[in-house]
Amino acid sequence: MISEVIDRLVSNKEDEILVGVSGGPDSLCLVHALVKENYPVVAAHFNHQLRPGADAEARQVEERMARWEIPFLRGKADVGSIAEKSSRSLEEAARNLRYQFLFSKAEERKVQAVAVGHTADDQVETVLMNIIRGAGFLGLTGMSMTSLPNEWSERIPLIRPLLTVWKKEIEDYCKAHHLSPIRDPSNEDLAFRRNRIRHQLIPILEEYNPRVREKIWQLAEILREDYALLDKRTKTLYEGALQKVGEGYRAFSREDLGGMEIGDQRRLIRWVLRDLRPHLDQVSFDHVERARSFIDQPTERGVDNLVGKVGVKLMEKTVYFMTWDADIPLADYPQMRKGQRLFIQEPGLIHLSQGWVFELQTVNMGQVEREKILANQDPYQAWVDAGEVDFPLTLAGRKEGERYSPLGMEGKRVSVSDLMINEKIPQEARERWPILRSGEKILWVPGYQIAHGVRIRQKSGKALHLSLEKRQD
Repeated sequence: MISEVIDRLVSNKEDEILVGVSGGPDSLCLVHALVKENYPVVAAHFNHQLRPGADAEARQVEERMARWEIPFLRGKADVGSIAEKSSRSLEEAARNLRYQFLFSKAEERKVQAVAVGHTADDQVETVLMNIIRGAGFLGLTGMSMTSLPNEWSERIPLIRPLLTVWKKEIEDYCKAHHLSPIRDPSNEDLAFRRNRIRHQLIPILEEYNPRVREKIWQLAEILREDYALLDKRTKTLYEGALQKVGEGYRAFSREDLGGMEIGDQRRLIRWVLRDLRPHLDQVSFDHVERARSFIDQPTERGVDNLVGKVGVKLMEKTVYFMTWDADIPLADYPQMRKGQRLFIQEPGLIHLSQGWVFELQTVNMGQVEREKILANQDPYQAWVDAGEVDFPLTLAGRKEGERYSPLGMEGKRVSVSDLMINEKIPQEARERWPILRSGEKILWVPGYQIAHGVRIRQKSGKALHLSLEKRQD
């Protein structure tokens, strides 16, 4: 049975398979089965240095591999110390360090796969652990028999050939082939959650159903196939709603997201988080619901940290999921460079950042110009009375507490900050939004109104035409 599974998981019998070997029954069985079927094997042992006998066990594994004429690679780290310094659990730190070691050696030797000895019992424990911590649909599918890409490689698959094999079958195999596995005493330590599930929770569940392990394993198998179908649907929805992709962010139509069924929303949010943070495995129901709540009723501030330093913000009608280190996508909004202040002495063109161009032209007022002004619907162009303007003009970003009197408000002054909020200018874009001034007096806030005092009147003879546009390079 093991050989049939292995044959499905690997492509050929020429390229090496790197096997993580602890020396326990699972990994010993896996190595033996692979060699028995004439697969070229490399054994890799990682010493976690968590107990006094760890070094002796590493030597014991190396000696056994030498007798079997299997190439042997060793690695070690003080996992306890590293876990403490990184504020991670011992289990998490051990797992990360072990897989980093395995895949670094796999890359060096250019193997076709990394194989580990997880069994059907391990699958049951994993599903129960995921249920307890509040995982979604994907968590209920447990571990995959093959994973590519995975957390450690885009090229080398992680395979689990024993995932359909129960530990009792492993023990029987070891006895039948006279293998003497190393018994890890930490597997009995109830300080570890997985051990408590194995030795305490599962026996209780078996009181309700003696075949509960088999049923949980079957549940994971059924849900994995169902999840694959739903994943295809989510991929289609994801690609349909996706509007922009950038380094550290994904942008979607809020209308598209809001119009989805709740289940589709939840899966898409998990898909986005997995896309932005491939190694993130702590996405809970609450994380997903916070994102859904924001899509339904956006707030000005957004969600700074949904999970894993990924935030959610609304810019106009677009929802952005973005990492904290993302290059915030402001190319669609006019922006000054930080601290920039441009002086304008005469009509002409001024190039801003990201392809945006400010242009100032002098025009003689006439019937054609007046009709053009009355018909204007473009918030990024305006006309002001040239006779009311003193040069030099300046273009610079917003000032804290700045106020002015927009056209049509008959001298009433408003806060530029409040104006930008009301106009739904994204928070990230406000600080460096270009504002045209004459001295300290605001003439125009692009995207909104000119100042009331420089409006075109019947008596105006000359006007300044102001425009801001993004031009293609």
